[in-house]
Amino acid sequence: MSFEAVNGSCEQAQVNIDALSSWSENQRSEEQNLGCNYQPVLSDKCRVEITNCVPDQVRQYQSTNPVVKGPNCWNLALVMRGLVPSLRWSSPEEMSFFMSSSLCRPLEPNEQRKAGDIIAIRENDFKNGGDVVENHGLIYISEDLVYSKNDLTHTAPYAIQSFDEVMRRYSVSEEESCRTNRSDASCWLDTSFYRCEESLDEYLLSNPPSFALESALENLGQFETCMEQKLFSQFQFSDEGFSNLEDSVAILIHFLNESKSNSSALGENDRFVLGVVQLRLDAIKGQFSIARDPLLEDRMNHLARALEQASEEITDQ
Repeated sequence: MSFEAVNGSCEQAQVNIDALSSWSENQRSEEQNLGCNYQPVLSDKCRVEITNCVPDQVRQYQSTNPVVKGPNCWNLALVMRGLVPSLRWSSPEEMSFFMSSSLCRPLEPNEQRKAGDIIAIRENDFKNGGDVVENHGLIYISEDLVYSKNDLTHTAPYAIQSFDEVMRRYSVSEEESCRTNRSDASCWLDTSFYRCEESLDEYLLSNPPSFALESALENLGQFETCMEQKLFSQFQFSDEGFSNLEDSVAILIHFLNESKSNSSALGENDRFVLGVVQLRLDAIKGQFSIARDPLLEDRMNHLARALEQASEEITDQ
């Protein structure tokens, strides 16, 4: 895997190599970090080999296309920060949920950006009272580079790309006010930068949820691992995998119904984890819908609706 320096400048290449190394160190444990051997190949342009400079996920998926459409930009951003476990379709609601959670924080207006920060490109919908609409999600590497999947189709690869080119692709103005750390309501499309320094697993270690929620998350994770295999290799689901997921959701619904009958409100942590479970079920259902797999979509729809019904009253307490 190689990187071509902007304007052929090896000095600028070093800046970006340092950013890639920093990103890699933040994403991997020390024993996995192979380090970055900066050895530019000089010709008419400065080209640098970066295979050992990037996170494992990037090395595995750079320029790779799923065989089934669905995996998208928001999911990639969430996966890279450890907020969801596997590659698939993610909804804009899932992106917004995590960006507004305690696991992530918006950068201050003048705060220095770091490799691995999440960029949310959003539309300010002036016609509907100024609502903010998620438009694209990607990973910041440097002022030159980002990591992005620019479409949910199976023809759009995961790729390290030019920061400016992705901004132009999504019609973000070159005006400085539209590319700041915080959204600027005067721009139709602009950027917001987030730093998520704690993964979902790390959060759950220090904030363990109720057993039923923990079990549901574990089985969801196993199911999503199988789903990722299906999306990249036409792997077929086993009925056992689906049955385990259905069983864990049934246990969770029983837990919620018991809480209602005992008039006991969910704690803040359980409410948060319940939101995670609901969004992940909805996302899996959406993935099957996009992939035009009606049988699996119908089974997921049944699970999601049953959980939503059981959750309505308990979350209102």
